Amino acid sequence: MKKVLIVDDRDYMVKSMGHYIRIKGAEVTTVSRYQEAKAWIMSTSFDAVIADIQLDNPSARDDGLDLISFIKWRRPLTKVFVMTGFGSDEIKQEAIRRGAYVYLEKPVDLDFLCDCLTEIGVF
Repeated sequence: MKKVLIVDDRDYMVKSMGHYIRIKGAEVTTVSRYQEAKAWIMSTSFDAVIADIQLDNPSARDDGLDLISFIKWRRPLTKVFVMTGFGSDEIKQEAIRRGAYVYLEKPVDLDFLCDCLTEIGVF
């Protein structure tokens, strides 16, 4: 079974998205904190990480962007999906430059997300 990590500090986001992806057939881990996400990434190999850009990291302005860089350094084969409710062309370009596979604007279309996960072999 393929593994997906969902990182968002909004509980309802990780629960609803996690439930939807589990039903489709992936093993899902959900976290709400930047440091939790880093710990999971260091200890576990995920096929995909879906992360919000705005998390709780007090040491970084765009901690979700920092998380992309961390994932691509630590787990270069992991596909990173980044999502935001406050998107811009600059943020999108920076996310892609750092290695994001897919850039999503909130509210996330779960069917589109699952299509993207299917494309990379998660389902």
